[in-house]
Amino acid sequence: MKIPSLVLLIVLVMGCTQNVSDKKMALANDLRKQVAAQLKTDKELYPCGSGGQMMDEIKMLALSFNYYKDIDIPEARKLLVESVNTFTQTINNEKRIHPYLNNYPFTPKNIELRIFIYKKGTVDINPGHLSIVSIIGGNLRYKMNDPENKFSLITIHSESYEEAVRQLEESDRLAQTGER
Repeated sequence: MKIPSLVLLIVLVMGCTQNVSDKKMALANDLRKQVAAQLKTDKELYPCGSGGQMMDEIKMLALSFNYYKDIDIPEARKLLVESVNTFTQTINNEKRIHPYLNNYPFTPKNIELRIFIYKKGTVDINPGHLSIVSIIGGNLRYKMNDPENKFSLITIHSESYEEAVRQLEESDRLAQTGER
């Protein structure tokens, strides 16, 4: 008599857990698709991957993109900051996902974005230019292919999300006042 009761209890608990997990995954997938579509339209970022860390709670969500324009660090900074802001705002505005988040509000430290930069119209890298820009754990990194080993990347600059925002604000202030 005890064994069937135990089996029934296990089946009920696993069924409830699976339902919560399915709902959490569906919401996370819907939000990633929504953000990917918006960034494709707004920023010409072409989705090429997604991920996350959500075994128990959603701790991190990730998207990867291809980008077909040559950009420098200031342009990449703006692209990353604006993209991560779109991602966090979309998550934080969706109340149905809040119970599944490890922390609310979701912050740039909970987001991973990778942007792979190619020559326009190709899948070739542009030697001597940015190849990958990313934000992981709240830190922005700007990488290019190593000139001495084309199969290796070197980080040419890194900064925290907060530093990047300050840089953008300073650039905007200087542009408004006409200073350089």
